[in-house]
Amino acid sequence: MSKAGAGVVLEFGVYSGYTISTMAERFPERKFYGFDSFIGLPERWNGYLPVDFDRGGKAPDVPENVELIVGLFDETIPAFAQRELAIAFIHVDCDIYSSTRSIFTGLKSQIRPGCVIVFDEYFNYVGFEKHERLAFDEFIRETNYGVNWISYSGQQAACVLTTGP
Repeated sequence: MSKAGAGVVLEFGVYSGYTISTMAERFPERKFYGFDSFIGLPERWNGYLPVDFDRGGKAPDVPENVELIVGLFDETIPAFAQRELAIAFIHVDCDIYSSTRSIFTGLKSQIRPGCVIVFDEYFNYVGFEKHERLAFDEFIRETNYGVNWISYSGQQAACVLTTGP
């Protein structure tokens, strides 16, 4: 996260709150927003049933510099986008195409060059090209941004958006 510029940090797919809490404690001067329904995935994915990530709607406890936005992404992102906040860093851990597409469609005007994006399930599993990867590829084609890949491991990948291809 040290490569991220000024702006807020967003996490899509909070689940237990471990990742967002770890980042928020490490960077207490930053404001974090975590998005999750806490009732599981909206559809099957990679052998997981929607209930496999269900926390019964109960959000985890998080540090004070974290605000949780509870609900499905396509229902919560439009209102959040109206805040018109600069976005420095996005952690995409929502697994499926429809959820990832909601992020890049709903926040398109606020996701700008210099933004660092980390994907939790970007590639290296059966069907990866139909989910987070596909939604991001569509976003890149629509915006004509370039991508500077800075890290990858297992299924994860991280990049910085640039001004052109």
